[in-house]
Amino acid sequence: MKPNVYVRGIFGLSACQKDDEGNVIPGTVRNLGTFDDMSTAENPGGSPNLITDNGLEMLKSSDFLSKIMVSSDSTAPAKTDTALAGLVATSGSTSVSEGPHDFSPVDYPWCSANVSVQFGKGDAAGNLSKVAIGKSSTDMFAVALIKDGAGNPTTITVTAIEFLTVTYQWRVYYDLTWTQDNTFTVDGVSTTTTLMQGELSSADARYWNKYGASGSSNYGDSYYSSSTPTAGAALPSSVDAGQSNPTRTLGGTGVYSCSFTYDFTISNMNATGIAGMSFGNTRLFSLRTNMKIDPAISKDNTKTLTIKFTRAWARKVP
Repeated sequence: MKPNVYVRGIFGLSACQKDDEGNVIPGTVRNLGTFDDMSTAENPGGSPNLITDNGLEMLKSSDFLSKIMVSSDSTAPAKTDTALAGLVATSGSTSVSEGPHDFSPVDYPWCSANVSVQFGKGDAAGNLSKVAIGKSSTDMFAVALIKDGAGNPTTITVTAIEFLTVTYQWRVYYDLTWTQDNTFTVDGVSTTTTLMQGELSSADARYWNKYGASGSSNYGDSYYSSSTPTAGAALPSSVDAGQSNPTRTLGGTGVYSCSFTYDFTISNMNATGIAGMSFGNTRLFSLRTNMKIDPAISKDNTKTLTIKFTRAWARKVP
């Protein structure tokens, strides 16, 4: 299964001092670096994209962005890492909000979730060389070496009177170049369905963290139309197809995917000239999918229809 959604992240660290009333003392803020987990043209010193294998598994479930950890370990991270050596501190629960998005690219538009946490005074004091995010220090989603402005691994020192703030921007890239054709015989006619990315939503990364790849149980809405869809856009002139809770099947260990099966009964979607369908609400269901049907099909109350498709994800690479 060719991946059709790609993921990456960007860490940022800063430290400050506060007065007795909790206000940041002017002149004490230290920017300790913003570093990508992927080398790009604008960020040649970035680390490899180290959302771990464990992190790709965690995308099947929810709350994978729940804790941030910092470490004194300077060993180069590997995609097979699950635990963080040299642990210095683990945060309380993170705050996860909708982040920026860019839907202008015609190939890989993206949305994001912003994660932020501030450690208590002195809680993260020490020499720090690595940062991670996940459910715990033994269940990491992503990990990276702390780097300087030139992109070189470095060690930063947080003092006992400082508050350390760590941010992480998790990005989801939609592959608008992805299509998948399947051919079936419908009422004696050879019919081709073409799967493609569904409508884009700026909240998808945040909802993925909240509900996992499967989406919220009753938000897998389905629609049909006499119009054909395009990748990344809403289905024109859509009509509710009557099914909102498909059967979800997650891929096995090491298979980063989720399959969705829709069973339309004799009471659902009885219409002529069905040329397009879409699956998934624009809220609480991140892996929305469009489907073109050629030639258009018809369905009446003597027929049932089952549609199954699979979405898969991988690390984003340059």
